[in-house]
Amino acid sequence: MTILIDPPSHFAPAAEWQAFLAEMETIALAKTEDADLVRYYIKLAKAQLGLSEPARRFKCPECKLKAGVNIDYGYPSEELFEQAQRNEAVLGGCAQTIYDPDRQCLDCGHQWSKQTRKGNGDAQ
Repeated sequence: MTILIDPPSHFAPAAEWQAFLAEMETIALAKTEDADLVRYYIKLAKAQLGLSEPARRFKCPECKLKAGVNIDYGYPSEELFEQAQRNEAVLGGCAQTIYDPDRQCLDCGHQWSKQTRKGNGDAQ
């Protein structure tokens, strides 16, 4: 099956985007050769409707659960502050030193640094 559907205009009403999103999610359930395009259209529709994508989670080296999120340093934007409220990020303060951790587990609270160079002993 080849997708012959174009997304609505950026100026289309929300109802049109919601119908488009529902149609794309239905198509996504069927294994199609256009899976990448369907995923892109779903992401586009969610962005247009203001629906956020779930935050990427990382495996905690301590408890082994996939509950780790990024620690963001500096003055938070409104969007970052909202992500922190939704437990999609952790605010690390205004200043960051080279030794500060990059990630924190939301389950056990463990903080760690992601591996930035080969040979770095930090867990990812």
